[in-house]
Amino acid sequence: MTDGAARLKGRFLFALLTLSALLCGRQALAVGRVDWKDRTIKESDSHAWTIEVAIYLSRAPDVATLPMRFSFQPVVYYERSLLDGHDGPQLRKVPLEGKPPLVESVDVGFLDPGSGQIQKRTKFSFKLTRALGYEAGEYDVTIKDGRSDATIGSVAHVEFDGDNEVIDRRAMVFSGEKKAKKDDKSADQGDAPAKKELTTDDPDYWKGGPKTDDTENQEKVEPKSGCGCHVGTSPAAPSVGSLVVMVGLLGARRMRRNRRQTDAST
Repeated sequence: MTDGAARLKGRFLFALLTLSALLCGRQALAVGRVDWKDRTIKESDSHAWTIEVAIYLSRAPDVATLPMRFSFQPVVYYERSLLDGHDGPQLRKVPLEGKPPLVESVDVGFLDPGSGQIQKRTKFSFKLTRALGYEAGEYDVTIKDGRSDATIGSVAHVEFDGDNEVIDRRAMVFSGEKKAKKDDKSADQGDAPAKKELTTDDPDYWKGGPKTDDTENQEKVEPKSGCGCHVGTSPAAPSVGSLVVMVGLLGARRMRRNRRQTDAST
């Protein structure tokens, strides 16, 4: 065999070994398979999503319980929003980028209770809640062996069906209630000035003007009628009694004077 043929054979063997190593490495990174009962999971009344999977390994593990990590990478968020011109919340699927994955560490059992032997396949289920940070949307799920970090099965795309919190995206409308109207005219003219309290010395008092603010407590003056005679004493108009006395005095003086004249003549 010539040197050229030997070198060519060596290169072929090296390429074959490299390819075999890559294939073996790929098999080591992806161990077994995972079957999902349902990739669209509805939210329960207790606000939880139940994950149900069947795991098939290439061989039975050496322990009855194998630690595994379920990594949920958020990729789509189901946004429910109120929009102008629409009745009720509208669903919008919002793509997500750069969100950190939500990782759940669980122990998956491979022990068959009937036979008491460790099997290479098992069925497993667990629940995820909103309290753990999960929301309605879509996730890429990766399952790994907790000891070797080997990926079990392939990446699965699952949907968490449910109603997220409603976001109000409608245009804001500013409105206010009108102030109640006042009973008097002061609502349009402002506060009315206080009424002036008049006294008897004020000329407006005798013109029928306002006497006091509390008109309800004023005493009512009833109209009166009379004969037109003035009763009372006045320097310019003597009373009737005074005239009678004066007439009596004049009569008495005249009678005394007539009596004296009669006596003188006798």
